Amino acid sequence: MMRFRAVKIDVETVDGLVTQYRTNFGQGLVIVSGPNSVGKSLLFQSLIYGLGLDGMYGPSHDHGLLTRALTEEIMLGGQSHRVSRSSVAVEIENGVGQILTAQRDVAGGTNDQLVATWSEAAITAQASEGSRRDYFVRRGGAAVEESGFHRLLAEFIGWELPIVPAFNNKEVPLYLEILFPFLAIEQKAGWSGILPRIPTYLQVRDPLQRGVEFYLGLELVQRATDLQRLIDREADLRRQFEIMMGALKSSATLRGARIVGPDDWGKFRRHADPRTAPFEIEIRAEMLEGSNWVPIEAAIARPLPEADLTSPEPTSKRPNEEELNARLDAATERMRELSGQLSAVEETLDLIHTQLGSLRTRLAAVEEERRRYEQLSVLVGLGSPVAVATFGHHDCPTCQQSLDGLEHQPDLATLDYEKSLDLLTEQARTLRALQEDAERAANDQVLVRTGFEREADELRRETKAIRADLVTPDNIPSVADLQRRLVEENRRADLQNLGIEILQGTERLAAIAGDLRSVLEARAGLGPTDLTAEEQGRLESWTALFRQNLSAVGVTSFPVDEVVLPVTGKPGVVGYDDVGFQASASDVIRLRWSYALSLMRISQTIGGPHPGVLMMDEPRQQEVESFSEFLALAASQTGQIILMTSEPVSVIERAVGDTGVQIIPLDGLLLQVQ
Repeated sequence: MMRFRAVKIDVETVDGLVTQYRTNFGQGLVIVSGPNSVGKSLLFQSLIYGLGLDGMYGPSHDHGLLTRALTEEIMLGGQSHRVSRSSVAVEIENGVGQILTAQRDVAGGTNDQLVATWSEAAITAQASEGSRRDYFVRRGGAAVEESGFHRLLAEFIGWELPIVPAFNNKEVPLYLEILFPFLAIEQKAGWSGILPRIPTYLQVRDPLQRGVEFYLGLELVQRATDLQRLIDREADLRRQFEIMMGALKSSATLRGARIVGPDDWGKFRRHADPRTAPFEIEIRAEMLEGSNWVPIEAAIARPLPEADLTSPEPTSKRPNEEELNARLDAATERMRELSGQLSAVEETLDLIHTQLGSLRTRLAAVEEERRRYEQLSVLVGLGSPVAVATFGHHDCPTCQQSLDGLEHQPDLATLDYEKSLDLLTEQARTLRALQEDAERAANDQVLVRTGFEREADELRRETKAIRADLVTPDNIPSVADLQRRLVEENRRADLQNLGIEILQGTERLAAIAGDLRSVLEARAGLGPTDLTAEEQGRLESWTALFRQNLSAVGVTSFPVDEVVLPVTGKPGVVGYDDVGFQASASDVIRLRWSYALSLMRISQTIGGPHPGVLMMDEPRQQEVESFSEFLALAASQTGQIILMTSEPVSVIERAVGDTGVQIIPLDGLLLQVQ
């Protein structure tokens, strides 16, 4: 709860004149009455400015909220005087009886982002010596930092500002500049529509709905925020998974191997689903030997070829000329085989790429035709009597062949548009599956080609080494054997390093799977993100109060029992999303009255966070009749409602009767020579 206790406005001029306005506010309905241009709006604006809430009208810092009487020049005694210094102070009280006084300079004093505060009455009483504490406002951190005034103000009211989603994937507090437009309606633009004018520069998503959820105590935003956090966390885990798998695949490809395991996110996510039994991440690498893929462990375990590097004498371990020639012939024959196999792989790849091109073209045509049938379905669903008759069937939905020039055969059964749409959808699904299979086949063929090219490169080096052996003395170690041994040692080391990378990657993927399982469990535990039955009941109670208020103030543009209030906070009429377009100009004002009063009442009824204060500057717009009914309705509310109006005191007294309403008359200018 919160209410205004007092306000004080001080102005000094360059020629030494001093003027001050001070008034106290009671509880309940408070009406400031005076003719136009005496300073009612200045008084209203000062209450806003004193609490550092001028940001609710925009990001500007040029004091556009306040009149020139506080910023540039003031009329005193019929003459204009330049302002040298001005300030505004407000004194407020919360629901537990604590008092807070806040003062901001406007012109000529300290920086207007500095707020001097006293945790006691400093307008209606003398503040204690040394009790002042300063805070900042209208700059980053004012709502969250220890020295931020809006953090102090929120805590004083008893608010714990929720964290809500903003644009650019950020989360921010639900700023006071978003919440206070529900409590204050200024004259210039506040009555131009039914809804509070909420600033958008703060980048909060759906700020109107966030405010409604706050005042009605709906946890929809919290559930939505929690869900978004989990979605973002899952997206981050997916990025980590794809980076890890991409690194393992690249490392394996460089070694002529392939990765086998849950290598795509969909498969990995299904394994991590908490509804399934916990699983162990199993990733292995395979390499091509001949026409078979074998685990790299088999290649690592294979004995290394012998090579005698120690004896200076001829040794039986060194191959003789006949053995070398046999090995040379075998290597040459294998090179011919590899050449043929590489040509076959290239032909297979060309065929697969041709098939992929055809599949992509076919899929694009099917998707285009499917979209046309979807549009036809929409038109038919909207009741179009000519959509089917005018729909152009350019291609057969089954074989995609052109139908142009073909004669119609009425005796043949045809599919209607709904069955054709189903057929096209199934065809698109099948074509996408075939495309994925072809892409996997192409990747496998690339690995096969890499393996063949690696083997061919090794054979070329071995052939060169054998020829060197044929012309070197017998007491020289075999270059061919040495070459073969080094190749196998390097390959074994490569595969061992790959095995280590896979082991480390498996451990990291296991951690990712555990985190993902926790995320999926948390998402399952969130429950529905829609309104609960209790929250729906609160929304319905607000709607009922809103309708009662509309009836009390005499709305006639539409039946009030057809008004609906969704969680977005935007009133509608049955069959129309925006009630404002269905209302007359005077009824728009009545709707604005009723909206603000009903939201305050329902929030108080359910124990919500509404502070129980409303401020309205000139609520009688468009010469609205039934203003008396509005005043009577406002007088019946629990809380403080401050109205600035040009209605004469006599009219007000007749409307409110003997209800204890406080009337503050302004017979002359608000600021006068002291």
